[in-house]
Amino acid sequence: MRIRVLTVAALAVGIGLGGPAGSAAGDDAAPGGVRAATGSVSILQAKWPYPRIEVTADFGDWTFAKSDPCPATTLAGCSVRVYSSSMCDRGARTVTNPSAGLITGSVGKQRLRLDPPTGATGGYQLAGAIDLLQGGETVRFEAAGDATGVPAFSGQVVAPALVALTTPTSPQLVRGSAFPVAWSPSSPNGVVRVGLTSFSGPTQTTVMCEFDGRRGSGAVPAEVVNRLSVGRLVFAVDVISSAVVVAGAFTVTIEVQNSLVSGTGSLR
Repeated sequence: MRIRVLTVAALAVGIGLGGPAGSAAGDDAAPGGVRAATGSVSILQAKWPYPRIEVTADFGDWTFAKSDPCPATTLAGCSVRVYSSSMCDRGARTVTNPSAGLITGSVGKQRLRLDPPTGATGGYQLAGAIDLLQGGETVRFEAAGDATGVPAFSGQVVAPALVALTTPTSPQLVRGSAFPVAWSPSSPNGVVRVGLTSFSGPTQTTVMCEFDGRRGSGAVPAEVVNRLSVGRLVFAVDVISSAVVVAGAFTVTIEVQNSLVSGTGSLR
């Protein structure tokens, strides 16, 4: 199946929602504050509600008045972030969305081209079409670079295997208990990422746990589940292969993501 998709670039993701897009960015000194120059070139594939594949390229050059007031913390090997706009959106911040020039790539024997933005608010556009991935393909991207934006870079990853989620059948969590997940077949590369977000008034708590794809199973520890609020949850499981490359001041993530499930659940 060949699917033509348009890509979206230069998405401004607020610091309260996880900071600069696509990164675990370092802080570089910048006039007037803390700098985080980040980017990502990604392929996302999902089977529901219909088979689809998306190719995206996003870059942001951020300057914050001060360091993130609500950083993620690590608990039992998982990432935990508590966010509210009144607590986390303090201090001025600015962002520009630079170009990395023409981006070319390959997925196995397929060739890709991402044309750079043509206007201040435009995004990268995929020229042509791309087949759905079968797993195990070598995915490579090369950016020509832009003299006033992101320098040239290149990198590659191997796409994770196509797997199915076997546990849970529905995301119903219980405080004080671990939350098990399992998938089949195991993936020889990449990680399985479980994301859970709960809501309590203006505050949301997001936890992310990653498991080696070769294991076939994992569990969100009980102490991590206990950080979530009782009630409705947003739930997602993805299989991800990624690599990080450095282009000048920019940290760029190259990623292939297979979405296994996304929806809502509950914690009681």
